[in-house]
Amino acid sequence: DVREKLVESLEVDLSGSDGYEPELIADYLLDKTRGRDTYFYPVIVDGSITDLYFSFGDEIIVMPSETPEYSYFVRNFFSDEGTKKYSYNTKELHRLACKYGVELKGVEGDLMLSAYLLRPSENSYDLEHLCVEYGVKIPEYLNSLGEPDKTVSLSATIKPLFEKTDKLLDEANERELLNEIELPLSAVLAKMEY
Repeated sequence: DVREKLVESLEVDLSGSDGYEPELIADYLLDKTRGRDTYFYPVIVDGSITDLYFSFGDEIIVMPSETPEYSYFVRNFFSDEGTKKYSYNTKELHRLACKYGVELKGVEGDLMLSAYLLRPSENSYDLEHLCVEYGVKIPEYLNSLGEPDKTVSLSATIKPLFEKTDKLLDEANERELLNEIELPLSAVLAKMEY
C-alpha cells in the first residue's frame, strides 16, 4: 500500500546514520516548500510544538523537533516570505518563531481561526472535530507496525479543510476579518506570551 510506504519513509533516522546529512533533509524540505502554497500541521504537546507535518498530496513529510537540523529548518522556513503558509494554530507557530529569533512570514491561513470565525460558539476546534463538521474524510495511514498513525492521517486533512473553510469564509464575508485582524493578532499575542 502506498500510504504504508509513505509512513515508513517518515521513519528514516534523520540523525545522519542512514547516510543522510541532517542539513540535506532540512534543505530538501526547504526546496520542496520554497515559493509554494504549503500546508502543514504542528503537533503541540504541553503547549509546545514537537514536530511539523507537511502535506504534499498523498506524501506526508515530518520535521521532528529532536533532530539537529530542526532549528535550521524552522529559521529558514518561517522567514521565507515567498512561501504561503497554511496551518493550524498559528499563534503557537509565532511562539516557536520567537524561540528561534525569527518572524513567521507568509501566513495565509489558520484553520483554528477560520473555524472560530465560522462558528464562534463551538467548544472544540481540533482537527478531528473540524473534519466531521466540514465533511472531510480522514485517510488512514499505517506506521511500520501496521498500526494507524493518527497524526499523519490528520496532517493529510489540512488542505481539504482549508478548501472547505476558505469557501465558507468567502461566503460569510469573513476573509477580511481573518486577514486584517485575526491573523495579525495571533502574532501579537504570541509575542506577548513569549
